[in-house]
Amino acid sequence: MVIAMEKEKKQPRKSAAKQAAEVIKKFEGFESAPYLCPANVATIGYGTTIYSDGTKVTLDDEPITKEKATEELLHHIKAVEKQVNAVVVVKLKAHQKAALISFVYNIGIGNFSRSTLLRKLNHCADDQNIPKEFRRWTKGGGRVLRGLIARRESEVELWTGTC
Repeated sequence: MVIAMEKEKKQPRKSAAKQAAEVIKKFEGFESAPYLCPANVATIGYGTTIYSDGTKVTLDDEPITKEKATEELLHHIKAVEKQVNAVVVVKLKAHQKAALISFVYNIGIGNFSRSTLLRKLNHCADDQNIPKEFRRWTKGGGRVLRGLIARRESEVELWTGTC
């Protein structure tokens, strides 16, 4: 038992970016060819709508590999992490930041910046209503989507450290 606990302690913790990438990949899924997401936006790879060079994804784009999709995802995660860091004024644990990165990757920094979630978080990171605020964001294209309900639950589990 003690040996198992020692091994557990020695394993390095995953960075917020790596934790966020796992959630994002799970819920975005991989699509090599461009498609329209439920919000009617051209998307490719793991939810990429704008390539790392700044051009928008179009339905006429060539398919991409999983490797290229992962590169795009990691590029965007770094950008989203910077955006999150710019608007969150409280100290966060890695798993909390990971939940926010996944969330903002999905809803965009503009929506997050105007959200009650951010306001409550910046007032008190321990606010027990924060999970409820994640759960409010379940619509895509004007309708509630089961995939977004599941994603928000995963983000809440990541936020609370229960996953």
